[in-house]
Amino acid sequence: MNESIITYETFRKFQRQEKDNDALQKLPDDFYSLCREWIQRKEAMYTNTKDPSILREIENVMLVMKDILERRERKLLTLALHNVRGNIIPQNLMPSERSTFDIIASQLEKSHKAVLDMIKGVSAASQEMQEARSQATYTKVSMLGPLEPFMGTDGKVYGPVNAGQTIELPADVAQLLVGKKVAALV
Repeated sequence: MNESIITYETFRKFQRQEKDNDALQKLPDDFYSLCREWIQRKEAMYTNTKDPSILREIENVMLVMKDILERRERKLLTLALHNVRGNIIPQNLMPSERSTFDIIASQLEKSHKAVLDMIKGVSAASQEMQEARSQATYTKVSMLGPLEPFMGTDGKVYGPVNAGQTIELPADVAQLLVGKKVAALV
């Protein structure tokens, strides 16, 4: 999408699409960057003119973007749950949402398996010890592309991360990103 054609109405259009549809809607891959650039341009305009309508427009876009983000997060959680139950392949995920989706789906699968194993009589203590060991292991990776903030399996928020940046992540998250060709082991 060409940033010169981004307007307040563009943001509202994407908000309406997310609101009116149960599925994630296709957004340009650089949508969040375009939003940031739009806000920076408007802030510069406000600094020069002190026009309060520009400030209101910025505040309104921030509310619209928050609504879009929250709607997409809810859909992402639902998609991850459906994926675990039926291997549904998600569509229209933003690059930053893909890693979050993979992590959530992976954790849901682990939880699902643990409960079923417990019901079947598999030792939960040995499973917990194994999971604790894997969660305590961290691996350094070099990012192959930018990545928006995401929550790791250790509960910490990582990012934003730029291409070429080295970061230490829980081993399972690092392996997931390497497998998705988003990062390379260091």
